[in-house]
Amino acid sequence: MVVSAFRRYLLISNREERQTGENAQLDVASWDALANIANPADYDTWVLNVSMLKEQQPPRLFTDAELRVLFHQSNFGPVLLGGGRIYIIGDLTSAFFTPPSTGSGAGSSAIRTTPQPVTRNPYIPFAELLGISRDSRPIDYRRISRSHEYHYERFYAFLDQVVRWDYSLRIKAKDQPIGEIHKLGETNFGTCAAASFAIGPGWINVLPSLGTTSEADENYILQHFLQFRTDSPPPAWSQEIVVPEQAEIEARRDEALARARDLIEEAKRQKENLVRAERWKRLLFDGDFGLEEIVGEAFTTLGATLTKPTKERADFRITVPLHGTCVVEVKGTRSDQFSRRDLRQLSEWIDEAMSDELATVKGVFVGNAAREKHPSTRGAMFDTNNLNYAKLKQMVVITSVDLYCLAVLELTGKLDKKQFWKEFTECSGEFEATKYRDALPAEFALNRADKPKTASG
Repeated sequence: MVVSAFRRYLLISNREERQTGENAQLDVASWDALANIANPADYDTWVLNVSMLKEQQPPRLFTDAELRVLFHQSNFGPVLLGGGRIYIIGDLTSAFFTPPSTGSGAGSSAIRTTPQPVTRNPYIPFAELLGISRDSRPIDYRRISRSHEYHYERFYAFLDQVVRWDYSLRIKAKDQPIGEIHKLGETNFGTCAAASFAIGPGWINVLPSLGTTSEADENYILQHFLQFRTDSPPPAWSQEIVVPEQAEIEARRDEALARARDLIEEAKRQKENLVRAERWKRLLFDGDFGLEEIVGEAFTTLGATLTKPTKERADFRITVPLHGTCVVEVKGTRSDQFSRRDLRQLSEWIDEAMSDELATVKGVFVGNAAREKHPSTRGAMFDTNNLNYAKLKQMVVITSVDLYCLAVLELTGKLDKKQFWKEFTECSGEFEATKYRDALPAEFALNRADKPKTASG
């Protein structure tokens, strides 16, 4: 049974309350009582209903201490670094104000005979972090560019509900970007209707008001973005009551669930089959033990018997009927070629095996050089001098790519194994596998240019 993680949401609005939903808790705090928020950094998501502030007349003036509750890095930082989200709903560029600075001067104590206008200083949350400013030109939402719509379907569904567009957002390019910035609803004069800012693993999302009520703004975010519901769970006795069509719907649901379970099990089986079928591709790119393992399986598929003497340092031996025993060394590298040292190691394993068998033992070097490149672009895995050394030592050198081709031919019933093993065991130096590569069916060809053309060309 999978248990959903319990989430804690903080909504800043015009009241104080706590609501509990399924696997989530919503704490609602008032803009007028920010000091009552015990620890805003403990929440998974913030929803800042800025639209609520726009409804207050005269505008509320915030002290520095109040603003630090939400907009100091020590409080919003842990939310974002924990992968959380901050939703800002409404025009954050014109909703916050601080008291005017008080100056001193010779006339400061003079008696004023006329009322003075209320003054205030504007404050923009996250101004330095996000680089947001307001563009007061109205926009025609029908003409906006719906950029990133595939990943922001919920955002555009919200924007489609907005009834008034009397401003847009301008985002200033920063010398040191904070992360990804997704502009949503871009206009033809370089602004946007909304924006999403990546900060570490978290996001700050800035959306306009729907233009109806601030309550509608926060309810939309809670329901459609956070899927937060406060419906009361049904009591146990309600399960005993049946409504029309309930039994038929439950029966159809049970049948659908049974079919779904069968399909899921079948999909799992087919995935396992696919993984097993694709294991042969490891001959093209793998290294270390993974390459050794699949090389051994390939030789076994081609008809050899594989053994691993415990005292021997070579990777393994193969025995081929009528052709004797071979000591096999398997190596992979990202470099374009192997060195003489790799062949000398194989020469030592041959001497060790001959001492054990008291008979001639052939050395086989299976290499996967330049293993991160496409097989059709790789060159020889040994230079000429090293290939001459292999020939002198009666070793056969074969690429794991060629071994892949041989395995595919065997799996498709197109390999003459008797002829292959004769050529392979009689070879000294580099094994010539061109004819085997050319014999691959077109759909399995490794050369990119040889791939059959599709309908798209």
